[in-house]
Amino acid sequence: IQIHILNEISQFASLKTSAVRQCIRSLGTHVQAIAIVDADTVVHREWLTELIEPLQNEDIGITTGNRWYDATDITLGNQIRFLYNAWAVPGMHFMNTAWGGSLALGHSVFKHPDFLKTFANTPTEETGAQTVRMKLGLKIDQRRSLMMAQRGTPAREMRSPESATYTAPVAAWWLRAC
Repeated sequence: IQIHILNEISQFASLKTSAVRQCIRSLGTHVQAIAIVDADTVVHREWLTELIEPLQNEDIGITTGNRWYDATDITLGNQIRFLYNAWAVPGMHFMNTAWGGSLALGHSVFKHPDFLKTFANTPTEETGAQTVRMKLGLKIDQRRSLMMAQRGTPAREMRSPESATYTAPVAAWWLRAC
């Protein structure tokens, strides 16, 4: 695991997308896949293996799961996120949409010449990755086993520093090919 300080912020991209772009720019040529997970996503023991494994198929450029908001804390924000999610997940599945909270990119996607330029001009990592994947004619593999619980309290509902959930802009693992 490597930690980088974000110093390449694009005015057209989110902080997370800028962070992913900066990290990818620093990768060596030996890296065959990257995995991205949101800090408030609760992953299971086999998450990383299940996320990366489909990328061994050269026809697949992206592997993704989806989120399921945990509305255990009965707050207005959590209830709204929960209801939104109930409508969004089926649509994302049928439209073959990636989710940046649990996302793996194959080498051909993130090393494509247009990738870094695309990431500098897109608000979300999902959109940028999907754009390059489609240019390459690659498939997306959506995994049901990668439906991840996402916990955390929306920022407006944080009442004190003790109740705040820390959300890092990006956490990424860099893997070598097996």
